[in-house]
Amino acid sequence: MVFLCCQEKPTSFREYKLFDSGAYPELPLSGKITWKVTQPSLEPKNDEERTQVEKLRSVMKHIRKASERKKHPTTETNMDSPQKEE
Repeated sequence: MVFLCCQEKPTSFREYKLFDSGAYPELPLSGKITWKVTQPSLEPKNDEERTQVEKLRSVMKHIRKASERKKHPTTETNMDSPQKEE
């Protein structure tokens, strides 16, 4: 059994010619890996679950923004609004 072939020149092995063909000449089959799955059991299993996760994240973002607004309310100050002259 042959596990690896690192021959630069073709080498005969039984009825085969073995050699290192080099890098694959075509473009890569996939893109860049953008995240590392550390807990596969928590990943969505299908499109329906994926949609539910996206909806939940959207709701969580909305709640987070509302919470921040409550902590730091923006109020108009007299300097920001036009003053009425008497």
